[in-house]
Amino acid sequence: FPVGGFPPHRHAEPVPLLGLNVWNDERIVESGGTYVKNAIFVDAFLADSSDGAVRNFVQEHRSALGRAPGVIDAVTWDATRLLAGATMAGGTDRSAVRDELGNSTLATPVAGGDRFGDDREVARRLLVLTITKDDIVPWRPPEEELPPEGLP
Repeated sequence: FPVGGFPPHRHAEPVPLLGLNVWNDERIVESGGTYVKNAIFVDAFLADSSDGAVRNFVQEHRSALGRAPGVIDAVTWDATRLLAGATMAGGTDRSAVRDELGNSTLATPVAGGDRFGDDREVARRLLVLTITKDDIVPWRPPEEELPPEGLP
């Protein structure tokens, strides 16, 4: 069977690997080589995102700490902003702050967590990422697999 972008023979159909969020590291691109090419995985944060809020966060983080942020930095940033909004709205009363957490939302989350769900967990939209020859980028489904317009 072919692994990633490495076919054992020229007629083999490549099968992408499904990876873990720890693959969101530029070192895997080089060390994994052909074997991880086209691998697919999810994560909450991509420092090289073209999203304006993410770019601003990365720039500010790098300026303040001298390094690019990782997923823990981004998740912490979003959680802190949610808590700050709830604290400002709920004041110093613990139960009021807790209640306000359910109403807090972020217009520009950097790690996909824009609010708390009914289950009191952060409602997070994960990114589906893939590994190209020399980078980690958002994954896009092949055109032929997209459903026709108007179908679910």
